[in-house]
Amino acid sequence: MGSVVYGQRFEYFSWTYYGQVSALSNYKTIPVQNQPYYSGGIDYGTSLSNSLNVKIGAHYIETYINNDKQFHSVCDLPDNSCFAESEVKYINLPIGIELYSNSSRLKSKSYYTFRFIPMFSMEELFIKSEIFEEPETYLAVDSTLNTNFKFQDLHFEFIIGSDISLTRKLKLFLEPSIQHTLMFRKEDLINPNYMISFRAGLRLRSYKK
Repeated sequence: MGSVVYGQRFEYFSWTYYGQVSALSNYKTIPVQNQPYYSGGIDYGTSLSNSLNVKIGAHYIETYINNDKQFHSVCDLPDNSCFAESEVKYINLPIGIELYSNSSRLKSKSYYTFRFIPMFSMEELFIKSEIFEEPETYLAVDSTLNTNFKFQDLHFEFIIGSDISLTRKLKLFLEPSIQHTLMFRKEDLINPNYMISFRAGLRLRSYKK
């Protein structure tokens, strides 16, 4: 049995190209942001056994987080409330495992994926806006732009997927997913706490002869 499992290690592999639409939330301030977010990515997977694959990838997404006018730690006097917004361009590098029947010849299959997603920003813009009424009413805007490559967050994602064979190797797949931060910061005005996504794309699954 051990020699069979070892023989299937790295025997199956896949390349994936996908588009994604997401709803995201920073629920400590606003439950759900009022617009969808579109993104895309690629990943590579290889088998550890007949039913277990390991996958790595890269995912690009741009987000806008509106934290509304509330009491935030970055706000100034007199009432310590302000508008806090962020715009971030991310490169995410997900890594995880996929439960998938590699050797099954069914035309359609279901599978499960569990991934850790380190999130890195290539550009981060944070905007703070405050309204002051004395000596006269005016709007003060303070913005900070960071263009350095920066670690932002770590998420965990759960995916339920299904694929349909278009040819012997090429498959169309659909994947609803949910992800949540593992950092559990007391306050985060930059990054989404969780995302609900729907992913669709093409996957080339093959095996080494």
